[in-house]
Amino acid sequence: MIDTVEERKQTLVEKLKERATNIKAKELEEICIILTDISTSMDEGCPNGESKLMAVKRSIPYLQARGSYLMYSLIAFGSEAHLIQQPTSNFSTITLQADHLVTQGMTNIPAALKMGIKMTDESTALKKRMILMTDGCNNEDGHLMEHSIQSCIDKKVMVDTISFGRSADINLLKSIAKRTGGMFQEADSPLALQQAYAKLNFQVRYLENKNGG
Repeated sequence: MIDTVEERKQTLVEKLKERATNIKAKELEEICIILTDISTSMDEGCPNGESKLMAVKRSIPYLQARGSYLMYSLIAFGSEAHLIQQPTSNFSTITLQADHLVTQGMTNIPAALKMGIKMTDESTALKKRMILMTDGCNNEDGHLMEHSIQSCIDKKVMVDTISFGRSADINLLKSIAKRTGGMFQEADSPLALQQAYAKLNFQVRYLENKNGG
């Protein structure tokens, strides 16, 4: 017997409700807060002609992980930190929001970490991680840096760090990563930046940990 249109609609509604229930019940594997430097130095050109900020916009999509229940949030920081995207499981929202980033101000890393910690505090994810990318040295609220790093340690928030270009404070970024259990990477070109973000993709990041990478 052929189902009526109404019966098929009802079946579809029931399946969608069941899927929504399963997603809600599924345990959140990670919340990943993407911290992106938008200081004015990110307007500088790369050897291929594109700006550093454009290179970042083209690299962030490499973080998208398939088949895992993750939440992502995007924070941009110049002289202040700005919440660009609340935690979402829809990664396309992150890429769309990143496309609208513009440069401004100095480089306030503590403000970015503080806002990122607030996002992780509100999450029940099994893993809590931030990915901090900058092309410069912190030059705002320096006295708050140690407090921000210690907060990450206390709250078990891993911070992966990326230095983009030759002017980044490599020693600081290495220290943040090491002390929080994160990974530090240097990127000297747009291609290297893409590769750095790709290594921080959820599946790749933890596969390397598991395999001793």
